[in-house]
Order: sequence, then C-alpha cells, then structure tokens
Amino acid sequence: MPWDWIQRGIWIAGGCMLLYLSILDIRSRQVPVLLPVILGCVSGVLRGPHMMMETLAGALPGMILLGISFLCRGQIGVGDGLITAFTGLMVGWKAGIEIILISFFLVFIFSLSGMILRRLSRKTVLPFIPFYCGAYMGVVVVCWK
Repeated sequence: MPWDWIQRGIWIAGGCMLLYLSILDIRSRQVPVLLPVILGCVSGVLRGPHMMMETLAGALPGMILLGISFLCRGQIGVGDGLITAFTGLMVGWKAGIEIILISFFLVFIFSLSGMILRRLSRKTVLPFIPFYCGAYMGVVVVCWK
C-alpha cells in the first residue's frame, strides 16, 4: 500500500476525530484525550522509523501549548495541548506549526470581531478545538495534492 494512501487515511481519521471533539468542546468545554492519543500513536507507528524525527517534532507545538497552560495556571486547557500534540504526530512538524498558527489567527479574528460587536468580553472563555479543527481542515485540503 503506497504511503500517499496511508497519509490520506491518517488525515481523514484526524479530521473526523477533530470534528467530533469540536462538538464536544462546544457543548461541554471538556474533551476526552484517549482518541487523539490512540490515533497519534498509531499514525506515528505507521509513519515508521524513517520519519521518526519529523513525527516527534510534530508534537512540539502541542508541548509548547502544554507548557504555556502550566505557566498560565490553566487558562489554556491541558486537553487542548494534548490534542494539539497528538494531532501533530499525525501530520508532522511543518503542518503542525501551520495548523497551530492558523488556529491562533482564527481565534484572534473571532475574538476581535466579538469584542468589536460587544458580543464577547475579555473574560469570555472560548473552545479552542473548533478553531484548531478549521485550521487542520484548511491545511489538509491545501496539502492533499
């Protein structure tokens, strides 16, 4: 089975997982991390030892987000950091960085718009996973070839 088909299967599984977790994040502000851990580890194994460095580097944005979460005493959810880290294992470091930067930009635009329209305040808590899912979908569509 060619690597392109395996990679596309990983991308589709990741997209479905993020859609499901987005719905949970919007409804309950809590997300289970078992599914991303399993998919991240399985995709890491499927990527194989020849792509080990790229795979592990894909988790760096999530690890940085986890570090920021601990520094900010939980202002950023630990689940968000874990999901970002294990999704990074699925897509590698380049796409992982693109996804996290685009998701931060989407959160910024949404927050700025909400504050200008006086729908959101500085204290409003937003679910992060839907923005991350949107960025993931955008990067995967661009990379699909």
